[in-house]
Amino acid sequence: MQRALPLLASSCLAIALSLCAASASAQPTPTDAAKEQARALYGEATQAAQKGRVADAAKLFEQAAALAPHAATHMAAGRTFLAARDDVGAADHLARALALGVPEGDRADVEKTLATLQKKLGRVAVRGETGSALLDDGRTLPLPATLHGAPGTHRVKFTVPAGEGNAEVELRAGEEASVEAVVTPKEAPPPEPIGPLDD
Repeated sequence: MQRALPLLASSCLAIALSLCAASASAQPTPTDAAKEQARALYGEATQAAQKGRVADAAKLFEQAAALAPHAATHMAAGRTFLAARDDVGAADHLARALALGVPEGDRADVEKTLATLQKKLGRVAVRGETGSALLDDGRTLPLPATLHGAPGTHRVKFTVPAGEGNAEVELRAGEEASVEAVVTPKEAPPPEPIGPLDD
């Protein structure tokens, strides 16, 4: 568990400060203001982690990743959630980091850590090009997303351009379920019949 903390400063900080890598999904480009705020949060998170406040650091990294998605920021969040013993948070962020493109030097370690977590957690792949999804009342991630949870019955909630939807899903340890984030538009009511015209 302790191995995660030194890596935050060495392998992530220089990369994440740029916050400019292309996203793996069709997400809006963060504004300059969002990037600046994300940099500030990343710095606060790094300081918190170095002081041993891993739970606070994990939340700050998560906020930075939400403002300006970047593989290194999600990787830092995942490693810090792992240090804070939050396996679901760690798995969600490490999966997102891999989707965005983890640097080659870190990929093997991230894949190994995620595989270990996924042996005891269930996961659901929420498919869609644009929008966001969350499992129960957990963290919201951009589509397409891989969300993790303890084995059992959960509800996936998603928001797409056509509206909001949800689906019940049964998670099993070590297995992946899937949900299509599709909302069927409601049919417009038929027009009111036109009465006879007066002569």
